Amino acid sequence: MDELLRVLIKKDLTISCIDFLGVDFASHMAIDNDSIYKGTLSSSQPDVIIRLLDIDAQVVNYYGCDSQELAGLMAIKGREKFQSDICLAYSGYLAQEDDIYLAVAYHDKVSTFCFQLSSIRNQNIEQAILLGIEKTLRMINEI
Repeated sequence: MDELLRVLIKKDLTISCIDFLGVDFASHMAIDNDSIYKGTLSSSQPDVIIRLLDIDAQVVNYYGCDSQELAGLMAIKGREKFQSDICLAYSGYLAQEDDIYLAVAYHDKVSTFCFQLSSIRNQNIEQAILLGIEKTLRMINEI
């Protein structure tokens, strides 16, 4: 976690998060600096994501709330909404053994990832946060 904060500060980057899972990325990262962390939109209600991110309801209905496509779109729209350099977006369901989707939008690139989780919610949250950190660092270092 500290490594991501160091990289964000060093490269003067901002980050935000769209959270459909209840991961609460910012709290786990202990980011309280608004010059780095631009905000989180956290909701498990598709209507909130649709309305606040200006995503077409037909897209959500077609792909579903637990899809790679929606996670990617949420990351793009979240980066625009929060005017951040990077936006992470989580989509899926943490409470069951199922796939979750993580998308990271940085510059003009979006990378999406699919992960199989266990049936233990707290482990899933921790794994989702660690994956978010790992994939964000990798993307920053590639660009």
